Amino acid sequence: MRKFDQNGVAHIGLIVVIILVLVGVGFVFWRVQNQASESTEPAPTAEVQSDDSIDDEADLADVEEELNQTDIDADLDVSELDAIIE
Repeated sequence: MRKFDQNGVAHIGLIVVIILVLVGVGFVFWRVQNQASESTEPAPTAEVQSDDSIDDEADLADVEEELNQTDIDADLDVSELDAIIE
């Protein structure tokens, strides 16, 4: 009976498995990065007016009162947030 020499086959199989694992890891990384870039939207920015006339405690109290009266959630759509959670 004739014996076949198969010494090099295991090394080729190991190289193929390593390549497949690297391709799989690269694909998963690409998908995660692609999803992250599609889902992140820049935060809306508000125009800020600089007022350099805050010199003392009274000015600071006036600005604080004005800020406390500002409705920062006026454009918030709660149903949109609920849709994201579901």
